[in-house]
Amino acid sequence: MAYTFKPDESVPEAIRRVALEQIEGALESLAAKPPERDEAVHDARKRIKKLRALLRLVQRELGEAFASENIRLRDVGRNLSLFRDAVAMIETFDTLRQKRAKDFAEDSLESVRQGLVTHKTRAEQQENIKAVMQAAARELRSTRSRVKQWPLHDDGFPAIAPGIEKTFRRGRLAMETAEQHPTAENFHAWRKRVKDYWYHVRLLNGLWPDVMTGLENSLKCLEDALGMDHNLNVLSARIDAEPAFFGTPEQIDSLRQAIAHFQKQLREEARPIGLRIYGEKPKEMRRRLEHWWSEWKANAA
Repeated sequence: MAYTFKPDESVPEAIRRVALEQIEGALESLAAKPPERDEAVHDARKRIKKLRALLRLVQRELGEAFASENIRLRDVGRNLSLFRDAVAMIETFDTLRQKRAKDFAEDSLESVRQGLVTHKTRAEQQENIKAVMQAAARELRSTRSRVKQWPLHDDGFPAIAPGIEKTFRRGRLAMETAEQHPTAENFHAWRKRVKDYWYHVRLLNGLWPDVMTGLENSLKCLEDALGMDHNLNVLSARIDAEPAFFGTPEQIDSLRQAIAHFQKQLREEARPIGLRIYGEKPKEMRRRLEHWWSEWKANAA
């Protein structure tokens, strides 16, 4: 089912249902075999991120259980990232070459791409990807067994209001920090907060589908821009760690320039989207959603 709440269920019912759906979907992906494995690992990681965002929505309700569940899921995602990141670097390079084609002669950086493919192969050889996927599946089955015991008692908008307000507030602050101090770390921190809010908006899509879908789309565009910015930073660091492995000094210089130009473009695209999304104050956002929630529930009844 869709990653969204339904009007005829309580908040505890919705949280447990969505959590179990994401766990089951991740387990299905983790059972995949080559050649579908790369995409399967990517899907499992996305579902784990959705789970963690779901937990943040009811963090106050979960109490001490939040920290333990969040840490477990974080570690599962990190273990899987060893393989996903290698694939992401190839995809990032391909996007860079497509978007900044004017910066390169045709096939001038093929050695860079081949080096990234070699890194991916090495990662798969050094780490047993099958064993990592099996370990992730065991941890997710353990999480599944605890879902029914999660301490979820409150219902209605007050059960989720503190979580979504906190998410929005942290995103607003992260945007301001990235504007004032435009470092790679600050833009990456903003990206993570944007993704949390995007997932929360998706969960509440039913409140007003036309409006919420538009907000979802804007958040996705913002997350895409900030995500590519982060991937370019990782790609740059990987190239800088052993430049001779990837190409000649001239090739590496042209690659660095293309990355810098593309990041400038991405950050310029992100700024106006962020200002529109985070233009209202957190308490105003909370009151607006609370009103829509009341109407949504009343219409369902």
